[in-house]
Amino acid sequence: MKVTEELIWLCLNELATQAARKQKYKDYYDGNHAILKDYAMQDSRSNRKLIFNFPRKFVDNETGYLLGKPVNFISKSDNQGAVDCIDTNLSYWDKGHNINLRKQSEIFGESYELQYINSDGEFCATVLTPLNCYCLVDGT
Repeated sequence: MKVTEELIWLCLNELATQAARKQKYKDYYDGNHAILKDYAMQDSRSNRKLIFNFPRKFVDNETGYLLGKPVNFISKSDNQGAVDCIDTNLSYWDKGHNINLRKQSEIFGESYELQYINSDGEFCATVLTPLNCYCLVDGT
């Protein structure tokens, strides 16, 4: 696939469209429910608004259930050297990385992990969401 200026603009427009749609999911998780802004006040009824943040409760419970215990790696081929290498490279990661990745996945229905080597030569990773990331797949 040839990357052109037109393709880049199409991707940026798609990112903006997708981010606007997915922002609603984040708003619900944060407790910014639509009823708080778009509620027509009337004198003929009670105008009290009671909100229990079910989206946050569901996401936090699901994430805690799935990742309550630390992730560990086991070699099916009894290659302990590979397991030790993985443990060494992942040992300095923030414990919350996998939790954050899973939480963003629960909120948006998708999340991404960008893995890279920093300027000190260390393996690093960061979590990206559909609000700040767009994946273009060319099928190869």
